Amino acid sequence: MIALKVAYAAVLLACCSLGPGLAVVRRFRGWWPLERLCAAVAFSLFILYLAGSAFFGLGWGSRAYDVFSIFCLVLLAVCARDLYAMLASRRVRKALLWLALLSAWSLAALTVIRHYSGGGWGGDWLEHFQRCLFFLGKFPLDVKLIGVYALPARPPLMNVLGAFVMAQVGTEFQVFQVTFLLLNALIFLPCALLASTFARRGGRRIALAAHLAYFAAGHSARHRAGDVAALGQHPRRRVYANLCVVLVAGLQRERHH
Repeated sequence: MIALKVAYAAVLLACCSLGPGLAVVRRFRGWWPLERLCAAVAFSLFILYLAGSAFFGLGWGSRAYDVFSIFCLVLLAVCARDLYAMLASRRVRKALLWLALLSAWSLAALTVIRHYSGGGWGGDWLEHFQRCLFFLGKFPLDVKLIGVYALPARPPLMNVLGAFVMAQVGTEFQVFQVTFLLLNALIFLPCALLASTFARRGGRRIALAAHLAYFAAGHSARHRAGDVAALGQHPRRRVYANLCVVLVAGLQRERHH
């Protein structure tokens, strides 16, 4: 049962992280296919964040999340031609392949964890799990998460996105783990785009540079957001880069307590 829920979470996240954004970027002209893919994911996650925040504020239940996911699937179907055009790019296919391999490797690594330690960081997973449950209405507004932190202690974007998936799949800790892992893996896409900006030829160099950027970007969200901000040096990419900075800062869980 848990395996089916994990698979459902992955498929749900893949559809919802593309559909809304594709409806936005299909109007953009002159962008690289990989650039359009990254922008589609960025816009989609931001739209999901707005929707999830609205559902929480209005007190709507899981049916609202289901309806919005169906809406995302409809948008994905409407934009199928744009998606196929992006997938026709060898660079996009290679980036998605590396993203899939990285996600699979991370999932395999996750299966060997017996318990979470790490000193002061030992409760990090539990805290963010409780934050997702908070946005599902499981805790009172004045709750102290893991008995220490108030809600404003962390940016909410990652947790709202986690709650969006958990509201439809299940509130098990395993579902939360996989959802957060896949969301964090998405940082690979802007890293691949950043690498291709400086190494437009040589697929192996691009893949290697993207992986180095992924693993060496730093310990906190601020460092990774700064790496993506470099994309904004090109005038055509500034709006997209600024949005990516916000999303990366929200997606990467802050590690400094």
